[in-house]
Amino acid sequence: MYRDLIALRRNLNGSTKGLTGQGFLIFHVNDDANVIAFQRWFEHGPGDDVVAVVNMGATDREDYRIGLPCEGVWRVRINSDSHLYGEMGSNAGPAEIAAVGEPADGLTASATLTLPSYSMLVLSQD
Repeated sequence: MYRDLIALRRNLNGSTKGLTGQGFLIFHVNDDANVIAFQRWFEHGPGDDVVAVVNMGATDREDYRIGLPCEGVWRVRINSDSHLYGEMGSNAGPAEIAAVGEPADGLTASATLTLPSYSMLVLSQD
């Protein structure tokens, strides 16, 4: 997983430029569900904005709505619950999600997704 995280941080695939920038916004905090989400960006837009959603709870969160910076398809770049990172993972969670123009968390778009327990999803657009 460390190699994949480093590759994202260095923007080696060209879809996570935001991780090289200074922009940072914590936009979702749910103490009851133990979920937090934040955004990183360099200049904004596809290939730049990156969103991390972290479920620190022992329960999978299905149909969980979070805000996103813009509409469109967001691809999961890292799912820490993936079988790629060990047999203990349930491999739950989406490969991509579609954000619609329904504002949430102070952002202009939102989507619902499945958040595996004790996991992190890193999302960005192409």
